[in-house]
Amino acid sequence: MKWTLIKTTQDGAYNKHRKVNETVFHYRADDGREVAFHAHPTRTFVYSKVYGTVDDTSAVLDAFITQGLKQHDYAGGFEEAIKELEVGGSNG
Repeated sequence: MKWTLIKTTQDGAYNKHRKVNETVFHYRADDGREVAFHAHPTRTFVYSKVYGTVDDTSAVLDAFITQGLKQHDYAGGFEEAIKELEVGGSNG
């Protein structure tokens, strides 16, 4: 199933007494299900909050990491690699 990045937003959070902006990635599946997760501002592939069912968020995060690591295979780099996630399995 394909999950499409529908928007990214910024959320201010406090990290050791200073405000940092976390990027929030919002995805929607072909069937309308949605997930969102907050990416840590300084650590690669670390997430502070996730929204959606456990199965959906786990599958989407796995695909996000896998495709993000393969960003050099995409002409547009990381941004293009994460626009559409191909998620396998019976629920995704």
